[in-house]
Amino acid sequence: MAIPFRPSDSVELGEAAFLRVIPFVDGGGYDGALFVMDARGEPVEFCFSRIETPRTALWRPRDLARRATVELTQSLLEVCSTSPLLLLARAEEVGPDVLGQELLVEIPVCRVASSLSLAVVSPEEREEKASGEEALHLFWFPEPPRDGEPARLVIDRLAASGLLTEPFERAEAGLREVRSEGPEEP
Repeated sequence: MAIPFRPSDSVELGEAAFLRVIPFVDGGGYDGALFVMDARGEPVEFCFSRIETPRTALWRPRDLARRATVELTQSLLEVCSTSPLLLLARAEEVGPDVLGQELLVEIPVCRVASSLSLAVVSPEEREEKASGEEALHLFWFPEPPRDGEPARLVIDRLAASGLLTEPFERAEAGLREVRSEGPEEP
């Protein structure tokens, strides 16, 4: 006779997507990654792309970075086959104008910053301190998910597990792997 049991997560919480936009080391372009994982931290999907940018004095560097970020983000969102409940990005990589003005994303968007000095904040964003991780600022657009909403359950689970910043590192490691630099040793 089998021992009766049930999985601890009897209701699947959902998934979160983590966006990275990383400039080439030598300039001239950007790599982008969209890493989707479930609330337990298990990988679900990884999308990547890159864009080369002109090396010209005609573009202001800030405008060129914004345009490249918009185009990379749009292409990554278009190829993503899963439907995450929220999208997270590093505040120092993705400005508030990208996810809220240039691209209108239909799920809650959260820009994560470890320091307020690293983040440009829009008046349309709502700030929240992360529970479970020290000194993290969450900037939500259009607003944070409410208690009880599926996206709130996911973000709370990620925060409690220390998974609000670590997935960004995994996304970058994924980019290194697809660029044939090989997986990083543990």
